[in-house]
Amino acid sequence: MLTTALVTLALSAEPEPVGAVLPPISMLRWNEDYSVLGEPPGPQGFLEQVKWIELDDDSEVVLTVGGSIRQQFEGYRNRAFGFEDGDDDFYHLHRATIHGDLRLGDSVRLFGEVGNSLIAGRAVAPSPVDENELYLHQGFVELGNRYGPMQLRLGRQEFSLGSGRLFSLRDGPNVRFAYDGARLTLRSGGLESQAFLMLPVDIRPGVFDDRIADDSVVWGLYNTIDLGDAGGIDAYYIGVSREGRAFGNAAGNETRHSIGSRWFGSYGSFDTNAEAVLQMGSFGDADIFAWTIATDTGYTFEQVAWSPRLSVRANISSGDRYGASTTGTFDPLFPNNAYFSEAAIISPSNLMDVNPTVSLHPDGSTEIVAMWDFVWRTSDRDAVYGPPGVPLFDPTLTDERFVGHSVSLSLRREFNRYAALTTAYTHFFAGDAVTRAGGDDVDYFAMWLELKL
Repeated sequence: MLTTALVTLALSAEPEPVGAVLPPISMLRWNEDYSVLGEPPGPQGFLEQVKWIELDDDSEVVLTVGGSIRQQFEGYRNRAFGFEDGDDDFYHLHRATIHGDLRLGDSVRLFGEVGNSLIAGRAVAPSPVDENELYLHQGFVELGNRYGPMQLRLGRQEFSLGSGRLFSLRDGPNVRFAYDGARLTLRSGGLESQAFLMLPVDIRPGVFDDRIADDSVVWGLYNTIDLGDAGGIDAYYIGVSREGRAFGNAAGNETRHSIGSRWFGSYGSFDTNAEAVLQMGSFGDADIFAWTIATDTGYTFEQVAWSPRLSVRANISSGDRYGASTTGTFDPLFPNNAYFSEAAIISPSNLMDVNPTVSLHPDGSTEIVAMWDFVWRTSDRDAVYGPPGVPLFDPTLTDERFVGHSVSLSLRREFNRYAALTTAYTHFFAGDAVTRAGGDDVDYFAMWLELKL
């Protein structure tokens, strides 16, 4: 009943005048600022009133309420290229969240978000990212003005860094990433620096039973330089320590240091996003030396019907070639696994690919994206990896490097500010590296309706 009511409300909501006043709904809900509603004439309708609830006479204590529902139908044929049981699967995913953002003046803020993620119809047991009956997804206190020179955030929180290459929200699966810890943000001129110390949340499927992961620690410093019309540059360091881990041909306690930089921006009709990462450290008895380079360059034909954007993504990440003394498999840490397609069947480890893409915009609320991705193993001595970094087959079964190519098509339609429908399809044509190891083609289909308030 609740879902039906929210669907009716979202689809029937008029985009004006609400859409003309409120800021865009963000993937990071704590990033939304509704202070414009504190000015005359103030909130007008119900959908505005819940975004600006004044709890005192001086408008110093203000509560913002929001939430989301996503209903998704998703299916695979040969999800893991046929190497695992339950590869043929079609199921329903449900995710609902509700959050409150309480501001106590200009410098103190409390934010909380509760989630409910369920799965029905899956042929195999749900994974931790599929199902979590009721959980505290976020709960933090923030000190400092959001636009001021310093902010300190303490508690459970989600965040992403840069293009999501190493730190992402993981929005595709039913349960997104969250971390317990502290983050300090400093701003000066065109420089923003984020220092953080986090422990990933250990997801459990019951009611409010998630725990702080006591076997993993993440820390780092992420700097962004705003170059104005020239775009921007990120420079960062991320450290990860994990106990008792197995990844690639290495096992044991791991300390991995990632040093990276990203250059991004738009220049007229051109846009670019290029990133390079070097990883070092120790893993069990082996040293770590790994790397990746990722690029995305596009051109938008703004004066042509449907404003087509033509782009090419090119990525390469190292694999293992160094024997027992060094492990060379690149680890994407906490990535967006849908980086290559919504199917998210390959992890960016020991991988190189070229991905031509065309995006079309028939109107301001519709986007059509078509991609053709060609994938190889960087090293024929290392595996092909599926999320979350699990080898799909024994790499000694074949010395072929061509993993295959995939064709993907997606369509997203935004009905208004609050509701959007997305459909996606991918067919992966298995190459010799997969077929000679006993694998086969993959099909993926998904459709999901998102409602956000």
